[in-house]
Amino acid sequence: MANPKKILAFDIDEGQIALLELSGRLGSLGVDSVQLFSALDQVKPFHAKDSVTILTIPARDIFIRSFSLPANDILKDKSKLSSWLDKQSIPFKLESCYYDTFALGDYLNFMAVKKELLEQRLARVSASALMPQVVTASFLAMYNVFVYNYPEEREEFSVINIKNTYTEILLFEAKRFWFYALSSGSQRMEASLEDFSSEVLRSYESHYLQNPAFRASLKRVYITGRIKDGLCESLSRVLKRDCFPLEPLKKISSKPAVLKEKNDARAMLSLSLGCGLGVTYPRNNFISANLIREKLEKERDACQKESLKKFGFISLVVFAVLFVYLNLDAGIRIIRGSLFIKDSQAILKSVLPQTEILKNRIDGLNKLNVLLNGKLKQHKIWLSVFARIAESKPYDVDLLDIDGKRETDSYVVNISARAKSYPKINDFLATLKKDKQIKNIKVLSTTDVAAEGQAIDFKMRVEVADQEKSDGQGQALL
Repeated sequence: MANPKKILAFDIDEGQIALLELSGRLGSLGVDSVQLFSALDQVKPFHAKDSVTILTIPARDIFIRSFSLPANDILKDKSKLSSWLDKQSIPFKLESCYYDTFALGDYLNFMAVKKELLEQRLARVSASALMPQVVTASFLAMYNVFVYNYPEEREEFSVINIKNTYTEILLFEAKRFWFYALSSGSQRMEASLEDFSSEVLRSYESHYLQNPAFRASLKRVYITGRIKDGLCESLSRVLKRDCFPLEPLKKISSKPAVLKEKNDARAMLSLSLGCGLGVTYPRNNFISANLIREKLEKERDACQKESLKKFGFISLVVFAVLFVYLNLDAGIRIIRGSLFIKDSQAILKSVLPQTEILKNRIDGLNKLNVLLNGKLKQHKIWLSVFARIAESKPYDVDLLDIDGKRETDSYVVNISARAKSYPKINDFLATLKKDKQIKNIKVLSTTDVAAEGQAIDFKMRVEVADQEKSDGQGQALL
């Protein structure tokens, strides 16, 4: 569907579901309505001819990595591209996730989401009777709505998207994406504006410690989602950059009823993201990626084969009946007509959408129990590993970031932390060495920083022995 008449953009947040209806083409894109719901089963079924439904996945659930562009013959061949990706530094098997790629500048960007996580989200959406044809990352929607409305600033920019329970930070520098997900959202911001601003600052400082060459290039930061009075001023003060509210309707038209929603803080939570999804649906000069493209293609092929088998069987039965009760010549004439219908793509296309919806719902119900059991076990293992590290930390050492991956017989944990002095770092190391389950402790780097007086940021790598190896439950993290 190259030019749908309607675009239905889904944004699912904690305690709020927004459904934006957009129409028109690039250059005349408009928002027709913004509907807010507290639960998915409240969403009224919307059936419009030539419409496409788009679902967003939060940045915190997405894995993304950039590579130098491979040869053109690899990009044009799916099998070659898959083989090429298998050889890159991706910490999981492609078969375990839904993924897509898009080129930007000199880089090929790979993004993926775990299959069980996306299947769970699609199963939830099925309660609304609106099955998405496109699933994409929220940071692509933020990128596209910014570039659409602020084309003169598209080279280097940053967007902060504040949701109810989390916050997403997008940085676009040197034609590359970086994004960070904070566990604090508008609820934390309402409690303490200063604490929220400080947490945002730590994400930017961490980014520029790893990419110091970009520190001076970023001049402006745009904020969207829920914006509290005084937030722009507070962030401008701590980030030392101009901060402005992002205007999603700067160049996108809207009906009068939607303009009234601009004063509704709940509607503004999803307005920018929804407009970004409208721009994201395949259009020239904008980035598009669909995490379920391959999934839909496989299901469509399977439905076509199944329909052909059933139609062939029915044709055979009709031929047998005509042969017995009429005559052979009549049977031959009728079966020739039925074979012509069998090959007609128009007939198949008319039944495929309903077949796909039913199949998606059945698959979602069948996988839900397995999904919940696997995710609970995986989370339990990693919480145990991270808790062991946290319990070894002295009170005057602050953890900035912690992540890890599963290896053959251990869990490798990467730690970023801040200490007041080098002796405090040594105390942390000594405490870790006392734990018999922690081994191969290595300090990777230390950096003196002028934050809250004298401080040292340091990174280290440790291995935690696998106590679950016997039952084989450890899994790699995205």
